[in-house]
Amino acid sequence: LFPGSIDMCLILDDRDDIWKGAQKDHVMLVRPYKYFNYNKKGEVCFPPGEDSCSQLLTHLKILKTIHTQYYYALHSNSQISSSSSSSSSSSSSS
Repeated sequence: LFPGSIDMCLILDDRDDIWKGAQKDHVMLVRPYKYFNYNKKGEVCFPPGEDSCSQLLTHLKILKTIHTQYYYALHSNSQISSSSSSSSSSSSSS
């Protein structure tokens, strides 16, 4: 299910009881998503495409921010490491 490692995974789910082991530590609980609203007769109250749930958009914004910050920090650290390596290799060659 998770190629390589679960360390880089985040699971959005409305239930955490189905996730076991290390996977459970990566679950972000959300409210159950209901695409359709139903009236008392069981009829759909609005047609598909009119999504009234903003929860998914809110989580998407949060996840994009986390993703951006993580890879910015990773990139910054790799630049620091590579510049340290360059400095030490040029000073050792002198």
